[in-house]
Amino acid sequence: MPPSLDPSTLRGFGAVLREARVSRGWSQKKVADQVNARCGVDSVTANDVYRWEKEIRTPDVYLEDVAAVLELDVDDFLVLTRGAGRPAQKAVTHFVHPITLDAGEMLEAAPTTEKARAEFDDLLEDDMWRRSFLKGAAGAGVAAAGVSAATGIGGREKLEAHRALRAAHGRLDNLSGAATIYSPAVAHHQEIMTWLMATRSAAERRHVQALAADTGGFIGFLQADLGLADAAFTSYREAAQHARQANDISCCANLVGQASRVLADHGDYAGARNLVDRALSIAGTQAHPAVRCWLHAVRAHHHAGLDAAPEARTDLRTAWRILEDVQDGEVPTYIGYLSESEINKWQGHVMWRLGRRNPAYLDAGQTALDAARATWPATSVRGAAEVLTSSARVHAARGARDIAIAYATQAVGVATTTRSARNQQSALAALDVAQQA
Repeated sequence: MPPSLDPSTLRGFGAVLREARVSRGWSQKKVADQVNARCGVDSVTANDVYRWEKEIRTPDVYLEDVAAVLELDVDDFLVLTRGAGRPAQKAVTHFVHPITLDAGEMLEAAPTTEKARAEFDDLLEDDMWRRSFLKGAAGAGVAAAGVSAATGIGGREKLEAHRALRAAHGRLDNLSGAATIYSPAVAHHQEIMTWLMATRSAAERRHVQALAADTGGFIGFLQADLGLADAAFTSYREAAQHARQANDISCCANLVGQASRVLADHGDYAGARNLVDRALSIAGTQAHPAVRCWLHAVRAHHHAGLDAAPEARTDLRTAWRILEDVQDGEVPTYIGYLSESEINKWQGHVMWRLGRRNPAYLDAGQTALDAARATWPATSVRGAAEVLTSSARVHAARGARDIAIAYATQAVGVATTTRSARNQQSALAALDVAQQA
């Protein structure tokens, strides 16, 4: 007889489901496969199981089947799901909506390395899923060819309209900051998720999932910028699931790399490096050069945080080499900011970190950051705070106190104007160091 749940110690149904799955050594995909086999369908995905475990959705019509494959008491499981307080047919993710951010507001607690593993273990289970990518994907992304046939009348126009809206949100974020665009971006992503849940055609579903990966990843980026680290990590993970199911290697690799930045922002450079290692494994040679270039620059930064100078320099050289192949006319929207200025910014970050132990690196850091500031796009206002902050750090380390204070003050101003909690904290810390130089 299946084990019964003691009503006096009821936990969330998601925790019960996950515990039953983990106790069997099953992945979320394994649970989905078992439910599909029992029901004679192929519509349940690993992402569905993930959402059930996170209590974003309830198993609805699959409830009895989930209970059966995991050997849970169906009546007790039904009680748990009814107590979840969520409408059974709600098809959208719940997000935190920040109202205001004050200058210098502290960041939310970082995800632990254990949480990082828990969030991504099922997605990055060895390299089995990457091999399935390579087997089923015709290319690194989801091509536009055949969209009209896949999505029905007006399908291409609808997809292009949503892609244009996502691009517009990205431009507004660069100009005004995440707080300005967060609510409409969340509403847009929820609309895409509703479309995805209503999609029946496998071909259409792939295109909509690629779109959901993009909009969901953008939500993760906004949350990270607003200081909502834990929420960002979860958003990146869910978006990466959509990218995986859309066979979009480039997008998935980028999202895992973005998640690594969340760990690095909170000082977990070992966890960050391990995660970006996985991102580069996903990327292989098929991901778009812009994604691979950026990932190597980011890994160089994580190596520098671990004082691994040779590895950091190697990754920087690789990033510069790949940059030559980036502008092929097919750069994905989510990595469209990749440029020589961006790589110079990362080189500045890396050289400052290495320069804390070996001041000889500081000259190269200043040269890279001078170049980045000279060519930094006027449309990327929020991102300018990062360049200014690193410039302040390098000048402070070299003893140029007045210049360091000037750059740090500018960085604080930009971060405050764009209401970036992440940039505010870094800029204020740099200003404090500059004033003591």
